Amino acid sequence: MFNAKMKQTDYCKQIRDGLADSAGFSTSTPNGWLAGHVARCARCQGRLQGFNRVSLGLSLLKNQRHSVDLLARANKKTLRYLKNNVRETASAIDLSQAMPEPGLVGKFHRYGNAVSNAAACLFMALLLKTGIYHSITQTQRDGDETIKGLYAKNLDANSQTFKDIFNC
Repeated sequence: MFNAKMKQTDYCKQIRDGLADSAGFSTSTPNGWLAGHVARCARCQGRLQGFNRVSLGLSLLKNQRHSVDLLARANKKTLRYLKNNVRETASAIDLSQAMPEPGLVGKFHRYGNAVSNAAACLFMALLLKTGIYHSITQTQRDGDETIKGLYAKNLDANSQTFKDIFNC
């Protein structure tokens, strides 16, 4: 009985090592040997459930917002397990006060309002400039057509004066 139990434990250890090696990768097995073993072995069932819970917890952890001092609090709790003389070293104190380094977006976040305000001002200036020049050009065209129509009505369109004024 001891020998059979030992063989089962070795087999379970091989499966655990295989699961640990394949963590983060697809664990699909073509013959279903893993599923068959887990269906029979309660110990491996518990370990696989724990593995799945940890995997789910880590994936949920990635999607949640955390406070800025999370790293420092985690380091403080970890440092409690060290010996007293190690807790008082300069490295341990630095770890207990560690703050995460901001990413590229975090570094430039404080300039976001100023940049967006400047971009809005430039956009408005561009719109005003194009709008004003467009309306000036349109007004000039409309005025030329009105004057041309007025002269054509009062003068003969084929006369030399009309042609001289409008360069026809």
